[in-house]
Amino acid sequence: MIIQDLRVGQRLLAYLPRHGLFLTKSAASSLTFIAADCPSSQTISLPSSEPYDLERTLRMAGYGLLVIGPSLHFWFGFVSKLLPERDLVTTFKKILMGQTIYEPIMTVVFFSLNARLQGENSAEIIAWLKRDSLPTTINGVMYRPVCDFVKFKFILVRLQAVYMTFTASLEKPAQLLQLMGSILTTSFLQQNYVS
Repeated sequence: MIIQDLRVGQRLLAYLPRHGLFLTKSAASSLTFIAADCPSSQTISLPSSEPYDLERTLRMAGYGLLVIGPSLHFWFGFVSKLLPERDLVTTFKKILMGQTIYEPIMTVVFFSLNARLQGENSAEIIAWLKRDSLPTTINGVMYRPVCDFVKFKFILVRLQAVYMTFTASLEKPAQLLQLMGSILTTSFLQQNYVS
């Protein structure tokens, strides 16, 4: 499994410099949102009599492609220029910035855009935000700082957007730990053995 993940990571690293933002980070975000949407909420939570919601999957794909991929790219670039060091104190500063600035904004953007695309009006969107934003943010605080620590301390800046998209799509701690191990191994090998 790890060898296969290393090959995928090596291909991705080779692809990034040639194709940049939209063809790699945004496409990876879009595909991850599709992959996360299909099994987690479309097939498991739906009664067997309800049809698959392709429109929902397309909304998730569009959000990953047009919002999350580009925003993560620019956010991590900004944070790495503002705080270029990788020491422990700087890493915690980056985590704090992400938890207090980026994550809450993107939670509101996600719920607002998703509701608007479903035809909700402003009052319904505000009600949706009041109901879902805080629990979502609290849920993210439960595991996101661990992911952020690994990302800012060990993951190359050019891979941070892809890493964040993948870790955000995982719901089970075992999946997250396995992915983090694979990504850390790939990143370590890339930093130390691949030019």
